[in-house]
Amino acid sequence: APWTDLLRVDVLNIIGLSMILMGLLIRLDSALSAKNASQDSKGLRDAWPALATCLAIALATPLLWTTHRPRWLPWPLESYVNGVHTFNAPQPWMFPAFPWAGFAFLGLAAGSIILSPWARAREARVLTTTGVAGAVLIAAAVALEDNGFRLPHFLDPEHDFWHTSLTFFLIRVGMLLVTLWLSYLWCTKGPGLRGFSPLIQLGQTSLLVYWVHIEFVYGKYSILSKRASTALASTLGLGTIFLAMLLLSLARTQWKSRRKPALA
Repeated sequence: APWTDLLRVDVLNIIGLSMILMGLLIRLDSALSAKNASQDSKGLRDAWPALATCLAIALATPLLWTTHRPRWLPWPLESYVNGVHTFNAPQPWMFPAFPWAGFAFLGLAAGSIILSPWARAREARVLTTTGVAGAVLIAAAVALEDNGFRLPHFLDPEHDFWHTSLTFFLIRVGMLLVTLWLSYLWCTKGPGLRGFSPLIQLGQTSLLVYWVHIEFVYGKYSILSKRASTALASTLGLGTIFLAMLLLSLARTQWKSRRKPALA
């Protein structure tokens, strides 16, 4: 690989940048907020700046990938904006801040709401509403795209559904909201009550899972043909890689637990 790949913007880079940006937004919001605001409304109030930032990132993405590219920046810095890397155009396989940081701010907004005293007192209702809203958002965004909806030309000069469009961004937002609701059901009414969570398990070995799954999803050991799979095959592939990585994570955890007495 060329040495320039050391400066390639990958998912971990943008996670770190997003954490910094969220911290700055929280500090700015705290400095501007009224000091006598009630604690019950604080989480709801804090969510609005994060939601506004999320939407602003989604709307700015088409421009920053096309007509308003910050070409005056050195390519290692422009890559954090649109993933241009060393090429002449933004690359869809990179993870630039636009649009990916938008999902981090969505998480900040969701967390602010869910952890607020108001939502805590209405947990089931709030999470169910979240899931329904996510499903409606998916259906609405798909319908808009199918019916030729486009942002004004000055906001979306070169419509690219799969990479920069607002509709695809909203579909993914909807999927995250539905996933959040399903996670709640898993933990409060499903197998999560018995103390096992696949997501928590994967999180305990996240770096190993990330490294290994890359080879089977994107690398030379890909289990599916690239750009030639049906929706059904892709779904089966997703289920297969999820189960395989879960088994790998469990094996890693068991191996570590057996080594501890020997190391002690």
